[in-house]
Amino acid sequence: MWLRTGRDPPLSEGTARRRIGITRQFFTAAVRRNLLRASPFDDVPAGEYAEPRFHHVSAETARAVMAALPGPAWRLAFALARWGGLRVPSEVTALKWSDVAWDRGRFTVHSRKTARHAGKATRAVPIFPELAEPFREAFEAAEPGAVYCCPQFRASVNQQYRIRMMDALQQAGVAPWPKLFVNLRATRATELVEKFPAHVAAAWLGHSPEIARKHYLSVTEADYERAQGAAQKATQQEREMPEMARNGHKGEGEKAALQGISDSFTNLHKQLVEARGFEPRTSCMPCTRSPN
Repeated sequence: MWLRTGRDPPLSEGTARRRIGITRQFFTAAVRRNLLRASPFDDVPAGEYAEPRFHHVSAETARAVMAALPGPAWRLAFALARWGGLRVPSEVTALKWSDVAWDRGRFTVHSRKTARHAGKATRAVPIFPELAEPFREAFEAAEPGAVYCCPQFRASVNQQYRIRMMDALQQAGVAPWPKLFVNLRATRATELVEKFPAHVAAAWLGHSPEIARKHYLSVTEADYERAQGAAQKATQQEREMPEMARNGHKGEGEKAALQGISDSFTNLHKQLVEARGFEPRTSCMPCTRSPN
């Protein structure tokens, strides 16, 4: 309780629970090693806190914020977070120009967070169309011999990136959204799974499909709009079908075929029946009747 109310400034609910959870782990380990008889944190609520703070950062909003950033390197950093799904600041600040394979249309991301897992220290990410221009602009503006793609504020980067982001939001007239950098990554994760298989999107973002479903993916307004459009289309088709049935609706090809058959039957008597009648002609009958 003190972490959330007595502390100045108070911590958020999620942060307080995480710190309590870490503390409980220490005391639980001490109990297992017989250093303590019991943990004083056994009855303190902790665990995961599912805070509904997802915010979809639209492409229009992202471009407005990018336009307010001070230079190409900052715009590239933001684009990497929004359209590349990179973690800020660790993965963005670690990216080097030598990691960019221009000819293959991809770049290599070095991740300290997943490095402890076998084969997860790096991952290859496509140079998506939204990243092509920021990459080119930053490369042309880089100093000769530059090593890092985003060299700004490599010390105390987390605080500096947030300050710069808040300034850009204010200049762009955009209200700050919760979890500034996490929601950039979450937005991209949601977009990618709509276009690519889940395992492909997860590999590009450096997490598992299970983690994506738990922490990043969400339902957006665009999903509701697509569903509404599909429902309206289905309703319109249902309304048209009875009308088509009542009117004897036929396709153009079917109409032409039926018209041809109808015409052939209409002219059948003209084509097969001559003016002389139905009886066959015989050679034994005289052409004229005898006067007797």
